[in-house]
Amino acid sequence: MISPGRIALNLTTSGEEDIADWSPDGAKIVFDNSERIFLASLSGSTPELLVANGDSPMWSPEGGWIAFSRSSGSGGTSAIWLVHPDGADAHRVADGFSAVGWSRDGSHLAILQAQTPSGTGTVFRTYAIVDVGTGNVRTLDIEAADTAGLLFRWPAQAGVAAH
Repeated sequence: MISPGRIALNLTTSGEEDIADWSPDGAKIVFDNSERIFLASLSGSTPELLVANGDSPMWSPEGGWIAFSRSSGSGGTSAIWLVHPDGADAHRVADGFSAVGWSRDGSHLAILQAQTPSGTGTVFRTYAIVDVGTGNVRTLDIEAADTAGLLFRWPAQAGVAAH
């Protein structure tokens, strides 16, 4: 049962939905379904195909970009791509398994590139920090508790990321 003031929106009738993310203005939702990425509005119109080969979409804070993962198909390697919400300017930004967080101002994207257990209850993670404007990539290596998951937090001001 839907509570008063809430909307039930059926996004798909088949396939598998894994990840969905609301646009910053709350007017649209981006989601993956069977390794394709769709964009839907609250109007109830049919969702539009945004990316034919993609997974795990994530809106940038200002709404200008959607980050997503794309498998290369060879050797199971993945890369993170960016695309505008209208489908324009899709481009690869870095190798990695998943985008794990945008900086608050949308200028940088953190991407998990590697994860290796240490054998002592911690895990070594390598992140790529991508400057969306220039395409420059910095690498950040972090050792964390194995139970920490993929949580990645940006500081209140631009600059160094915290994990």
